[in-house]
Amino acid sequence: MIKKFFFAALAAVAFTGCNEKEVELAEVQSGDKVQLTVRLPEVMTKATGTPKDATVNDVQIFIFDKNGVYEVSDEGRGSSLTLTCTTGEKKIVALVNAPLQNNVRNIEDIRAREADLMDCALNNIVMAGEITQELTASTTITMPVERLAARVSIAQIKPEFELNQHKNLAFKVKSVYLINAASKRAYLTANTPTNWYNKGQYIAATSPTFLYDEVSSDVIAEGDAYTTEHFFYCYPNATTTPTRLVVEAEVGGFTYYYPITLTDIAPNTAYIYNLTITRLGSESPDVPVSDLDVKVSVTVKDWTIQNVNETI
Repeated sequence: MIKKFFFAALAAVAFTGCNEKEVELAEVQSGDKVQLTVRLPEVMTKATGTPKDATVNDVQIFIFDKNGVYEVSDEGRGSSLTLTCTTGEKKIVALVNAPLQNNVRNIEDIRAREADLMDCALNNIVMAGEITQELTASTTITMPVERLAARVSIAQIKPEFELNQHKNLAFKVKSVYLINAASKRAYLTANTPTNWYNKGQYIAATSPTFLYDEVSSDVIAEGDAYTTEHFFYCYPNATTTPTRLVVEAEVGGFTYYYPITLTDIAPNTAYIYNLTITRLGSESPDVPVSDLDVKVSVTVKDWTIQNVNETI
């Protein structure tokens, strides 16, 4: 189940778990003014060490008439926004932690605009939402927003080599990162990526910092595990250039790669991977190891959290 952020107006903010907030738009007096009150204190997810990816730094609200024609918008970093519009059926869009959107002509214009993955940061994950609502003097509405990106983390890397000649080889983790990360995603509609960060390999000069972690682990003995959790963020990418989570390791003094293909990645969803190494890996970060070396089990929870166990 995916839990969403919500914005709230003229009411206390209600939280479900730790991932929900509310913003309510309430029309006041004669129906010609809509007051938007945003109360979004910083909230962290429950997992220890999780980045502040629930942080709301700023918000933009756009109001369109029933035909999608632009009527009014506002933005701010504080907890209160006031917009004035006419009554009637409205289409309302909210963007959170997004670059300022100027010269919006209609709702199709904002729907077609894209967020670059580089617009995100560990404490500034871009979010968006859209609703249609009839506004009257007594109207109160709830505005949901979701993160555009998924969160991918690796919680455990455990060497359990099956062949005797590999059991005594020194195993070290050198780095963990994502490759083929889609560079853009539309705020409000699904789109097909055409460009990627770290295409085929880690490219330090152009990679967002949250796609790569260098690791200097000690030798991990047979039966022990590397348990420092690493967090990464990416957009959905259902193309023939799939996003992959890569563990780069040194085995017996040689470098091997353990790429995990991320299939069916959904926005606003967290995936936790546990990796068990049973064989020598690939010689390329973009060439997966044999299916015979990989066993995967998946459990979905909230952020949403998805636990993934990998045996390679």
